[in-house]
Amino acid sequence: MGPTCLLHRSPALAFMATPAPSASDWAPPRRSKIWELSGQFHCSIIGTCLSAPELRQFFVRFGDSDARAASDHDLHGRGVYAASRRDEGGKLLNKALDKRHETAIRRFAKAATVDALRALWKQSLDQGDISGPYWAFLTQPATDARLAQDVFGDVHMLSHQVGAAARLDIARLRRLEADLAEREEKLARQQTRLAAAAEERVTLTRTIRLLETRLASPETCAPIPSPDFSEIDAPRHRLADEIAHSEALTRRLEASEARRARAEAEARAASTRLQDAEEDLAALESAIRPADDEAPLDSEALRGAKILYVGGRPKLVD
Repeated sequence: MGPTCLLHRSPALAFMATPAPSASDWAPPRRSKIWELSGQFHCSIIGTCLSAPELRQFFVRFGDSDARAASDHDLHGRGVYAASRRDEGGKLLNKALDKRHETAIRRFAKAATVDALRALWKQSLDQGDISGPYWAFLTQPATDARLAQDVFGDVHMLSHQVGAAARLDIARLRRLEADLAEREEKLARQQTRLAAAAEERVTLTRTIRLLETRLASPETCAPIPSPDFSEIDAPRHRLADEIAHSEALTRRLEASEARRARAEAEARAASTRLQDAEEDLAALESAIRPADDEAPLDSEALRGAKILYVGGRPKLVD
């Protein structure tokens, strides 16, 4: 492994617990340096006041051999460690922060009291301007320990809110990406159809031009005899006749189908009536048929007699 810069230390050292800031930490009349601030603020300063690309660029310029390939988390740890050191790395980091947030430093420099600083911070927080005001606030001479703790709490809670919002944004982004992919696929299909239509249009245009060439003016072509419109109209008339004949056949077929359906319905009804009549006939025959133990009636004995037929169902009366 090649040589590393002075800032490249074990990330474990960068997150060691540090004591809470005391009142003496905020006493100097000049702006505080980053290594003079309590260690509890270093992590939030590096994570809030410098973006990951800016931090990576800082270490590359400082000469860190593997800063380009290091992860964002690893670079963050190196930055926190460098913030606690009063050496070349810490001084350059402090200078980079001052240059990055020069505008906010000038604005906060006008506040001479804690109340003025609190008002400026609240205004920046409401506007969503955090990174520059946070660095300017922590290094401002008028900042006291209690106010610094309050502002640190605001930034800490804001990081949680930003994380939750980022997760929602990621989920929404994935949905949008899926919708975009679906729309792109639909657009591709539409473009394919448009391309096919355009190609067909080109073909038609070429055909039209070819026909126009064939129908050029008499000056460039041999005289064309007057057309026989009867021959031109004959196929058209034949087509019209065929269409009319086809429509007539269709109407006749529909009428025939209707008659067939009615005939089938009548046949089914007649079959039902025939079946009922056969059942009635069988019942009558059963009713008048003599029993096996009875002698056949003498026709002469019944001559001139009257028979009362009751019911119509067999075996209702003797």
